[in-house]
Amino acid sequence: MKNTIILACLFLLLLSGCSKNAPTTTAQQTDSSAVASSSSLSSKTQPSTPNNENSQQLILSANLKDISASADFQYLNSKNQRKVNISVSNSSEYIFSGKVYVTYRDSGNKIQGTDTLLIKSLLPRSSTSLTSLAMANANRADFTIDGDFTVNSSAKLTYTILYTQSETNSQVLYIQPPSIDENVLTGIIREQRDQLSNSNLRKFKIFFYDPSYKGQQGTQPAETDSVKAKADISYIDGISELYFIDSGKVVLIQ
Repeated sequence: MKNTIILACLFLLLLSGCSKNAPTTTAQQTDSSAVASSSSLSSKTQPSTPNNENSQQLILSANLKDISASADFQYLNSKNQRKVNISVSNSSEYIFSGKVYVTYRDSGNKIQGTDTLLIKSLLPRSSTSLTSLAMANANRADFTIDGDFTVNSSAKLTYTILYTQSETNSQVLYIQPPSIDENVLTGIIREQRDQLSNSNLRKFKIFFYDPSYKGQQGTQPAETDSVKAKADISYIDGISELYFIDSGKVVLIQ
């Protein structure tokens, strides 16, 4: 009888020990699960820090609608190819660099050639012209434009104002630029237009001299042969026009 009682007591003690260990194991699993759940939730709800450069790029890329292109079909060359003048305009506030993909078609909508035009650093509110070739029957062009925008540099353009001639409500500037590149001259025009906008001028003119011109600053240049381009800027109608003397090319600056 005593042996039976002792065995029963030992059995009860064993059961008691198992019951105490079981809740401890369950609690540890629950705590571990709670930590994992909390970590997962934190990872999903924590806002990511935006990259300023990427964020800016996304905003600027949305302005591709500000780049437009048009085609002016010209004569046939000796190889029976049609010359096409392509004009690309940037109406945004940013510098654009990219590519213009051109697909030429005829009256029956059949493809009459393709071309890819590279645009490098097209300044804000300016345009540029490029030459392309299409098949003889081409009379229409479809455009696809791709590229990036960058913020206009705040750095000053380097050029020399040789002489300034003042007239009634107008002014004439004789400027020697670092080059006769269209983007450079357009930048100078825009800079001078902004600087003189608060004056009483109604218009002004710029003569751009050859970068190799040996004129003396402060003396009105006498050599008209060294003038490579000229610009007329009007505050009355808001039109700025750049004219290249050698090629006869005219650029309207917005």
